[in-house]
Amino acid sequence: MPKVDALFHLGGVLNEDYPAIEYAVTIHSSGEPSPSDPYYGLGTLLKDADGLDRVRLGDLNPNMLRHDQARSMVGFAQRLFDETNWEINIGPNYFGQLWREVIQLLARV
Repeated sequence: MPKVDALFHLGGVLNEDYPAIEYAVTIHSSGEPSPSDPYYGLGTLLKDADGLDRVRLGDLNPNMLRHDQARSMVGFAQRLFDETNWEINIGPNYFGQLWREVIQLLARV
């Protein structure tokens, strides 16, 4: 997919990064990272990030998170959701607006 390839390269993604990206997308969609996987650490971090996002659904179970650091971020994830839910307009500068909100929340931690 040449357009995706071009966007990745604009973002600094190298050809040798593709196996890790493929792994991340695959494990994100289904399955559980295995310690024998070459990108196991990446897989577990992404699964924990997805887990923290479950505050949106109201069913985050901290015991399902794989890393102590992720468990320590449960309160922050909830505050981030509470303070940004429906407050930011989706559009061309969505990420920029959301990032400013994250910086403000971090300043209060």
